[in-house]
Amino acid sequence: PTRLVTQALGLCFTAEGMVVMVTWDGRQWSFPGGTVEDGESVEQALVREVAEEACARVVRCQYLASQHVADPLNPDGVPSYYQTRWWARVELDPWQPRHEMIGRRLVPPDQVLDALSWQRKEISHRLLHFALDADQYDRAR
Repeated sequence: PTRLVTQALGLCFTAEGMVVMVTWDGRQWSFPGGTVEDGESVEQALVREVAEEACARVVRCQYLASQHVADPLNPDGVPSYYQTRWWARVELDPWQPRHEMIGRRLVPPDQVLDALSWQRKEISHRLLHFALDADQYDRAR
């Protein structure tokens, strides 16, 4: 249910096929994305967060999957929510960070899993596979 979606996160590809990754500490790398704000659709949240965190413009995007998070001890009181994952074609703007991210890098798809700081590599492996399929389909159009 849309009302239970708290996050939109993008596996963002440049026209050259590179994947955009961001960091808040210079050591841990992830994909740009974040919280859905009041009055915003999930897709609007993705576009805004990619602009804020990666200094990039979403040209096209496609929903990939959701992760269900069961968190019965959540201090916000929501014990169950969803985080969406998207493929996006992006165009990079000059790197001028104004938010929490301090770095952006472009990573070849075959190096994304090594660069990614997520602990659950099986989830990121499946998401990357979905995103690569979406990217290939978009290139063929």
